[in-house]
Amino acid sequence: MKKKVGILTYQWSSNQNFGAIIQCYAVQKMIEKEGYDSELVNYTPVQVGLKNKIFLFIFGKGFVEFSEKFLTKTKEYKTFEELKELNEKISTFIVGSDQVWRPIWWPSLVSRFFFDFVDDKNKKIAYAASFGVDRWEGDSELTEKIKKLVQRFNFISTREQSGIKVCKENFDVDAVCVLDPTMMLDKNDYQIILDDYKDKKHKEEKYIAHMLLDNTPKLTKISNEIAHYLKAKVNHIKGKEVIVFGKKKIKYNKVSQWLTYIKDSELIVTDSFHCTVFSIIFNKKFVVVSNSGRGISRLENLLSIMGLEDRFFTDIDQVIKSGILDEDIDYKEVEKKLEVHKNFSREFLKKALES
Repeated sequence: MKKKVGILTYQWSSNQNFGAIIQCYAVQKMIEKEGYDSELVNYTPVQVGLKNKIFLFIFGKGFVEFSEKFLTKTKEYKTFEELKELNEKISTFIVGSDQVWRPIWWPSLVSRFFFDFVDDKNKKIAYAASFGVDRWEGDSELTEKIKKLVQRFNFISTREQSGIKVCKENFDVDAVCVLDPTMMLDKNDYQIILDDYKDKKHKEEKYIAHMLLDNTPKLTKISNEIAHYLKAKVNHIKGKEVIVFGKKKIKYNKVSQWLTYIKDSELIVTDSFHCTVFSIIFNKKFVVVSNSGRGISRLENLLSIMGLEDRFFTDIDQVIKSGILDEDIDYKEVEKKLEVHKNFSREFLKKALES
C-alpha cells in the first residue's frame, strides 16, 4: 500500500485562478511520480466558502469541472478543529506551491499554511512555498507566532531565492529554492488537459494571447499594438467580459481552453507567473509586463534562472522598440537550465518524502 501525502494550498483560490488550479494538478502528479498517493486538503474556510460558491456558479464553472476531473481531494474542511482530524489519517503533509506564505491575503488564516493544525508526530514539508514578494509582510506578533510554527518543519523549500533570506532573517530557519510544481512536469504530462478542449476554431487565425491579471486600457493598447505589428489578432484568453449589476466581470474560460490558447498562440503578453511558466513549457515567444501589486520577485526569479531576463518589461512602451518581438528564444539552452533545476528540486522532494 502506497503512503499517502496531504497537500495544502490555496484550495479556494484555485477556483478562480488558472495557474493555481493547474499547480494543484502538477503537485499531485509530481508526488505520484515519486511513488506516493496524495490528496489535496480541501480546506475552504467559513470566511470564503459562500462567496466562493457564488462566484463558481456565475463565473467559474470550468474550474469546478477541472477539479472534479483531474484532482483528488479530501472531504471539505472548514475549521481548525476539523483539520485536526487529518492527523490520524495522514502522516506526511506538504504545503505549497503558490503564495501560501503571503499573509497579506488572509492574515487570520495564514497560520493554517504553516501547519498549526498538524501534530508534532507528523512530517511537515514546504515545497516551493512562496511569500509572493521579497520580504515578510507580517507584523511582529504574527512573526513570532509563525516563527514557532516554521521551526517545526522537517524540510523547507521556497519558490524564489528571496524566500531563503526571508526564512533566515525572520524565522531563523534554513531553506532551499526549488521549481514550481508546474515546471516539474513535461509537456506530455499536460496533454491530458489539452485533449479536454475539443474546439479548434481559434487556430483559424494567427493571434497573440493577452493574459493580464490586472488589465488596464494602456496594457490593452500595447497588446493591440503588438498584435498589429505581428499581423495577428488579440485573444483575451482569461475569458469574456460581461456586465453584472452595472460592473464589468469576467466569465472565465475552461482551464483546458486557457492552456490550449497559450500553446497555440503566436506570442503571449502577460503579468502572470503561471502563464509565463506555460509559455516556457510550450516553447513560446512571450513578454512579461511588471505588476508590483501581484509581486515581481517571483517573475524576476523565474526569468533569471532561465536566462530570460530580457523578456521582462517595467516600461511597457519599450516592448516594440526593444526589438524583442523579432527575436527567437533559444529553448535548447533554456531546457538545459530547466533540467538542472528539475534535478535539484526532484532530489529535495525525494529526500523530504523518504526521510
